[in-house]
Amino acid sequence: MIILNLNLDSIWENFMANIIFKFILIAFSLLSIISIGLGIYCIDKIILSIGFLFIIATTLLFLEYKQNRLSPFI
Repeated sequence: MIILNLNLDSIWENFMANIIFKFILIAFSLLSIISIGLGIYCIDKIILSIGFLFIIATTLLFLEYKQNRLSPFI
């Protein structure tokens, strides 16, 4: 019974981690789209470069999410 509870706890923690990853992934994606749109509209290189940094952060976060989801040590 105790082992079952430990497994359920680890599954719950993994589930919550995946939800947090998805939330941050969506937030960074929206921020990158908004920043690039504002950078093009205002012709501002700083805002545009921030948008590209958000794209890089989104890509790295997606790779972390994929690695966390496919981890064999769950």
